[in-house]
Amino acid sequence: MLQQGSALVTVMVLALLVLALGASLLQLARASRETSARQVAMTRALYLAEAGVEMMLARLEQDFNASPPPTPIALGGGEVSKIAVNAEGGAIKVITSEGRVYSQDGKLLARKVLKVKVKRSLAPALQSALCTGSTLNLNGSVSVKGNLLVNGNLDTGSNVSISGASLVAVSGNLDNKNGTISVVPGGKVLVGGNLYNKNGHISTPGYLQVGGTIDNAQGEVIFTSNGAYYAPSAQYPQGTFSLQGGGAVPRLNAPREDLSSLLALAQNWNPQQAVAAYAGYPSLPAQEQGGHYEFDFNGKSAGTYYLNTGGKELRLEGTYSGRWLVAVKGNVDIVGDVKPQDPTKDVLVLVVDGAVKVQGNKEVKAVICAYRVEFRGGASVKGVVMAKTTEVDGHVNVEQDDALLTGAALTPLPQGFFSIEIVSWEEQYGVF
Repeated sequence: MLQQGSALVTVMVLALLVLALGASLLQLARASRETSARQVAMTRALYLAEAGVEMMLARLEQDFNASPPPTPIALGGGEVSKIAVNAEGGAIKVITSEGRVYSQDGKLLARKVLKVKVKRSLAPALQSALCTGSTLNLNGSVSVKGNLLVNGNLDTGSNVSISGASLVAVSGNLDNKNGTISVVPGGKVLVGGNLYNKNGHISTPGYLQVGGTIDNAQGEVIFTSNGAYYAPSAQYPQGTFSLQGGGAVPRLNAPREDLSSLLALAQNWNPQQAVAAYAGYPSLPAQEQGGHYEFDFNGKSAGTYYLNTGGKELRLEGTYSGRWLVAVKGNVDIVGDVKPQDPTKDVLVLVVDGAVKVQGNKEVKAVICAYRVEFRGGASVKGVVMAKTTEVDGHVNVEQDDALLTGAALTPLPQGFFSIEIVSWEEQYGVF
């Protein structure tokens, strides 16, 4: 009888242990399901916040001053509950995007907030003193101060000076006849074809890349102390070809720069399409004078303007104030000085589907994008120049102006002239 009672107690204890274990397992399974559901909700909320960022990036690609879309935006079983954008300095914007996920009964399950900082950067072609889409012959006493990009051959004469460049890029041959190319220490000289540097001087590149042969028989190329070069031939170039302080320049086994990407805009942009995109903007209040138009910037209100000259010439001069973009269907002749009132804030961008001419002792400070530019006489152009074809002759000075580059990045430039770069991407906080 005692043994039967003991067995019963044992059975009951075991039953209780089994029940307790089963309850614990059920509780663990329920907790696991809840944790898994919470993780799924958090991931969905993060994806929703990312979707909001992408929506705003698409708007900024079209217009860097664009406003965010109305919220909330129902998407993927949740919502993009907030999209905000704030300026931080001139060319930087901060996007804040919030994604939320709710239960079927409307309870908040997860929330994610992303803070993304983006910067508007000009294309490499516009980060230069001069960028041309075809062969460039520099004749006369020509000075180019800043980066130089040529989608074709570059031919420099004996009185030509290229200085202050961190980048000289030529898709074809570079024929440097007694000219001087002085890059900032450590800068790059990239040549897609052959380099003819007979009697020429190239100083302080950190890297020289040549796709063809190097003819430096009587020339001089002096690299920085840690410089290097690439050319297909392993034969060491003739002439003076050395590091600063002496020593042979090491040759790389393969090129490290992509010329095509640097010159893509100069090669592919269409001036006619670029100008046509501004046809809906206000008309430039120029005065028609017989066979031409005249416009003086003095005292005029800044903005974005369009003018179809109808085959007539537009003549420009004067001091401008504020941020200007003037798109012209036709030709432009700069007949007087064109300069900013405040060089630290004011900017003028000219987008022209014909020719821009600067002749004589004129001083121009602007970003010029045209089908053709012609600089002659004592012309001095400071800013950025990009053209499909370029003619430079006489005592001409072309100089890169980084302050204008910064201001130009804030104007409504044509598509392809800039890119949106992500500076930082971080989760601000999350509530689950």
